[in-house]
Amino acid sequence: VIDYVSQRGDRMDLIRYPLHSTDLSLLIEVERKQTVSFLQTIRWNTILAVILSIVLIVFLFYYVSRKLANPYKRAIEVNRQLEAQVMKRTQELSERNAEMVDSINYALLLQQSVLPKPANLESLLEEPFLIWRPRDVVGGDFFWIKQFGDYTLAAVGDCTGHGVPGAFMTILALSSLE
Repeated sequence: VIDYVSQRGDRMDLIRYPLHSTDLSLLIEVERKQTVSFLQTIRWNTILAVILSIVLIVFLFYYVSRKLANPYKRAIEVNRQLEAQVMKRTQELSERNAEMVDSINYALLLQQSVLPKPANLESLLEEPFLIWRPRDVVGGDFFWIKQFGDYTLAAVGDCTGHGVPGAFMTILALSSLE
C-alpha cells in the first residue's frame, strides 16, 4: 500500500495485489476515505461492544450480588422472627411460671393455716422444737397436736406426693384428724 496526494488534492491509497498465475500485479487506486471508512465502522463497533460489555458486567454483578445478598437478608429476617417468637414464648412462660408460683404460695398459705401454730406447740409441750422442711415450697409432711383434758395427742405424718398435691393431701389428713 502506497499513499499519495492526487492532482485534486485528495489523499489516495495505491494497493498492489499480485496475480499468482502470472508475474503481473494488479494496482488499485482507492480514495483514503473509502479505505479508512471500515476503520470507522470497526471503531464504532468496538465502542458499542465495550459499552455493551460494561452494561452486561454491571447487570451481571447486580444480579449475582442480589442473588447472594438475598439469602443472607432472608436469614437475618428469619433469625429476627425466631428471636421475636422466642421472646414472646419466654414472656408467656414467665407469666405461667408467675401464676404457678403464686398458686404454690397460696397452697403454702392454706397448708400453714391448718398446721398448728408454734405458740400452740409451746403452750402444750414443755420444750418443743420443730424442723419442717418440705422438699418443695409445700409438701406432704405434716404434724398435728391436740389436747383432750389432761392428755395431749401429737401426730406426725407423711402423705403421698410432693408439692401442691401433697399439700392438699396433708389438709385432708389434718381435717380427718380434727
